[in-house]
Amino acid sequence: MFIGLKKLVDYCEDSNALADVKDISPATSLERGRSGHEKYGTKVKLEIMRCKNSFNDLILPKTDNKPKPEEINLDEIVIPEPLPVPGGFRDIKFNVIVTMFEEGGEPMSIVGEIQILLKTMLDTKLKRHDLYEIQRIEEFYDKAKERMDYANLIHQLRVADLVDETERTDAYVEFFLTIQCLFFVLSLMLYF
Repeated sequence: MFIGLKKLVDYCEDSNALADVKDISPATSLERGRSGHEKYGTKVKLEIMRCKNSFNDLILPKTDNKPKPEEINLDEIVIPEPLPVPGGFRDIKFNVIVTMFEEGGEPMSIVGEIQILLKTMLDTKLKRHDLYEIQRIEEFYDKAKERMDYANLIHQLRVADLVDETERTDAYVEFFLTIQCLFFVLSLMLYF
């Protein structure tokens, strides 16, 4: 079972970066995706659960009279190179169920995501990942500090014997925070 699971994960971790927007259409073909299973010696079934295409607003202008698909000439579409990241990250995402059938074994399934993106976007994504990690750490720190301050206020109220251990403390904390805000506003009014 573990060997089959490793094959399944290896199959799901294959990746290729696309160089140009014109490569996207062949990349989304299911026939192309099915041809890779022979190297694993198993049969693979790929089911698409959902597709999200963020290239749509780049290709078709947002107007009331959108052209019909047959009227669009892909050769006339001009996409700036590299794609401007401030304008938004562009990719096509497929949420899929990959099922691997091994001879003599039970089928194994895994839910995954296939991202189709341009090489320029992939390079930008890899560069910005460190910044994203720093932001997540900062958010975690802020939330942890907020919880510690809240717990400290509850502890102070209990030490001052204003809150019983068994009582619900949310209402008391809200009340005392409101009083603190009122005193702060009054002190500002008296100061000015």
